[in-house]
Amino acid sequence: MQKQILINSEPRETRVAVVEGNTLQDYIVERPGYKGIIGNIYKGKVDAVLPGLAAAFVDIGLEKDGFLYAGDVATEKIDYLPLEFDETVLEEAKKGHFEDIDKLLKKNQEILIQVEKEAIGTKGPRLTQYISIPGRFLVLMPLQKRHIGISKKIEGDERARIKKILADLKVPGDVGLIVRTAAHGASLRDFARELKFLLKIWGRVKNLANRERAPKKVYEEYDLILRVVRDLLTEDVGMLVIDSKDEYRRIIKFLRMVLPTLRAKIKLYRGSKGLFEEYGLEKEVEKLYAKKVFLKSKGTIIIEQTESLVAIDVNTAGFSGKKNPEETCFLTNMEAAKEIARQIRLRDMGGIIIIDFIDMELREHRHRVHQALEEALKRDKAKTEVLSVSSIGVVEMTRQRMGRSLQALRQQDCPYCHGEGSVKSISTVSIEIFRKLKKLLSEGKIRRLDIVVHPDVANFLLKEDKGLVSFIENRYRCRVNIKSDTTRHIEDIHITPSQ
Repeated sequence: MQKQILINSEPRETRVAVVEGNTLQDYIVERPGYKGIIGNIYKGKVDAVLPGLAAAFVDIGLEKDGFLYAGDVATEKIDYLPLEFDETVLEEAKKGHFEDIDKLLKKNQEILIQVEKEAIGTKGPRLTQYISIPGRFLVLMPLQKRHIGISKKIEGDERARIKKILADLKVPGDVGLIVRTAAHGASLRDFARELKFLLKIWGRVKNLANRERAPKKVYEEYDLILRVVRDLLTEDVGMLVIDSKDEYRRIIKFLRMVLPTLRAKIKLYRGSKGLFEEYGLEKEVEKLYAKKVFLKSKGTIIIEQTESLVAIDVNTAGFSGKKNPEETCFLTNMEAAKEIARQIRLRDMGGIIIIDFIDMELREHRHRVHQALEEALKRDKAKTEVLSVSSIGVVEMTRQRMGRSLQALRQQDCPYCHGEGSVKSISTVSIEIFRKLKKLLSEGKIRRLDIVVHPDVANFLLKEDKGLVSFIENRYRCRVNIKSDTTRHIEDIHITPSQ
């Protein structure tokens, strides 16, 4: 079944949805004020070396110093066999490399590093010297000499075909490469063109790093839209739809350089409704912030997120079934396993995850539920590790934590309950007002709109989002009047139109 990628680009938020059939499979959000730094390369300055932690703090010019483990410090002692076609070689080499950190780095030393994980809570970003610059088909590893690996997902005859191509590819001796899954079917010309492009980027990075003093950013990873085009626009995607003319043109320009044949898959949405509303996704997205998820079998999943772990509870709820109690529990757990994997991916939850399935007596049932969960997690690009189902139906798993979860991006501590719960952030309420106004004004001529909101939201609209209010007034020739009401909840929006 072909997939569709939908990109809703607005001034204060970009949203990406990957839909397969009628099911939302992936959802990514990026806001200008919270733009990620994963993949960025910096010339950093070592602030402190901590032998007891086998790590160092590195100043990269951000609010918090980055954290560099000894195992992520590249040295000449790590080498690779020519044309070694196993992508695990690099990981294995790093695992065995834990020299004393004070022998590898010195205070005030300037080093080139890349951000591997975002800052979370009080922890600064995690850094690595194993720099990688991704393209569509290849990942260039400029500091890993003579290492060439192929994605494990490329198998059989296709793997053998790519090995032959790589043998003919003129790869400089001082760099390494990893062939990405998207390279399936790519030609020698495709590889050669992209390798040339990636080497040019690396050349610019080196030149800038040589000229500038630390701390300094010397390479910035693509923004969300271009990352999606590079990483997700594969052959099994039937169409990518975007609702911004400027971003549409930028995508077409990018594809001219990278893969011109994919330009036919890009469509500009011109409808009067919002893109996500047109495709019936707004309600689906809203469900991602709910604690309770309803299954088709009438069972439920309860999701509780904390800073250190995620707890997920499965209940039969109204599902009684026609079988015995053991069979009812098993069928509910099987459905829940697939949905849990999807929710974890959509909400971008990371760290330790505890799943409390309904108790099952039969070991065979527990084994099959575990298999179903692992199979569903194969769609996840983040690394996961799942332990087997215990006798009481509990599964412990971990998922690679890269940055802030979807919930952390969208919500803030509730001022009414002092952090015991959460409400939508002011910027989120502002974005919702903006969408409601566009929907209302696209349905007919309106001369005036009165908006009554919480004072904090009113202040945000009149100051931070003043430009968006002016945009609405100018585009729709409508007067927007914003009033504050101290009795209103921060999420409460009241809009009154008048002709």
